[in-house]
Amino acid sequence: MAKELVSVLVPLYNDAKYVLKTLECICSQTYENLEIVICDDGSTDGSCELVEGISDKRIVLLKNEKNEGIAYTRNRLFDYAHGEYLAIWDADDLCPIDRIEKETEAAKIHGADVVTGYYQCIDEDDKPFGEIAYTRSNPGYIRAGLLFGNMIANSTALVRREFVNAHAIRYKKRMIGDYLFWVECSLNNARFYTVPEVMLLYRIHSQSITQVSNDKNVAQRNQIVAEIQKTAFSGTGFQLSDQEYDCLFKNFCEHPGTVDSKEELEELYYVLKKICDQSVELGLPNTKEIHDYCRNRFAARINLAKFLWGM
Repeated sequence: MAKELVSVLVPLYNDAKYVLKTLECICSQTYENLEIVICDDGSTDGSCELVEGISDKRIVLLKNEKNEGIAYTRNRLFDYAHGEYLAIWDADDLCPIDRIEKETEAAKIHGADVVTGYYQCIDEDDKPFGEIAYTRSNPGYIRAGLLFGNMIANSTALVRREFVNAHAIRYKKRMIGDYLFWVECSLNNARFYTVPEVMLLYRIHSQSITQVSNDKNVAQRNQIVAEIQKTAFSGTGFQLSDQEYDCLFKNFCEHPGTVDSKEELEELYYVLKKICDQSVELGLPNTKEIHDYCRNRFAARINLAKFLWGM
């Protein structure tokens, strides 16, 4: 029986140093029924020419007329794709040789709209560093976590094309990473599944670090993340005040820092308690997971309340 077509979607911008290694990894996947769609966003370092030199007939190269940005480029890839499943894959990342095989099989067995997995960071020389980043296997817990921040590493993900098209889910220009994309999947009741293995070797290099630190500016970045958090909560049905949203963002932004007073800790407790109570009132199917997530995150904040320990 023929296997379903999977579209591998690769945005490309000045990745000459890594793109050939990445495409070798994609072309060598054990799952062979692939459409490998690359969209160049105005590269000036010869990336496009390197791709054009590859003879694999499964590769399709699109070119933006000018530099449009990552959201536009990803959306163009989504709009072009023909596969039943879409595998998201950045041009400088690597993955295990059986990533697509395992994720496609998981999607079919579990009826998932979004399949994800664990990831391991690698440096410019492909050397792993740091601990493996684990994604929770409980889909209700993933949905709970997405209220507070991103739970999904983009290049671990395989999504069902019919699902994202049915709900018109695409990337937005005003986004941080891909957080809003996954929030919209969650708000449209996506069925999540996590393959309990490393599905991504996520490359950290000087250019990616510089991009993050220079992403507009920190204040604007924080504002966008706060807006996405508010979208996640309000879209789920929660009703919180502006002051309560401010408390959440202060404690669950990308770099929250320490808790400096008893009053701050008490305020956070009551906001999280309100969220738990409202989850019951709303009859949310993942109420237990929301309670668990709130409890776990509150415990983590207590650990950072150094005034409690006299330090």
